[in-house]
Order: sequence, then C-alpha cells, then structure tokens
Amino acid sequence: MACEDGLLTTMTSGIYHVDTIKDVADSLGIVNLPDNVATMLSSDVEYRLNQVIEEAARFTRHSKRTTLTTSDIDQAFKVLNIEVRFLLFKVLRCLRSS
Repeated sequence: MACEDGLLTTMTSGIYHVDTIKDVADSLGIVNLPDNVATMLSSDVEYRLNQVIEEAARFTRHSKRTTLTTSDIDQAFKVLNIEVRFLLFKVLRCLRSS
C-alpha cells in the first residue's frame, strides 16, 4: 500500500490480491467493498498468515522436527490468541456459499 498525494494506491506485490478479498467479502454478504479497504485487508491477511506460519515454524524447530504439523499450527493460534472456532466458522461459511 502506498500513499501518493493522500490517495491510497494498490500494490501488486502481495500474495492476496484486492480482487480475492472483494470476492470473499461478497460471499460474506459485504457488497461494494471499497478498493482502499480491500487493499488494507489484503495486507493484514498476509501479515497475519505470515505471523501464524512463523510461530508454528518456531514450535517445529523447538521440537527438533523438520516437518510442520497441524499441532504446531494449533499451538501458534493459541500463543497468538486467535480463536480457531471463529476461523473455522468463517472458512466453512465461505465454502458453503461457493
């Protein structure tokens, strides 16, 4: 995200594109999501996903393993205080609507 003359512009270097965020928002019943909001959300999703993966990898290393497991991801969610039930509900809701 970059700010030029007070306007928010979209960066194309991220993993999650604005169109993907808008599609998910539409499937959740949020229509006409502004581009600047979708840009900020895509940036936040990328940051949070990276944070979870780094924390899970830390659990893998401390356990002296080379394979990341689902329990590592679960522990990362607990350490980062992310409620897994909420995430699962959102994912299932998206899958049902598509």
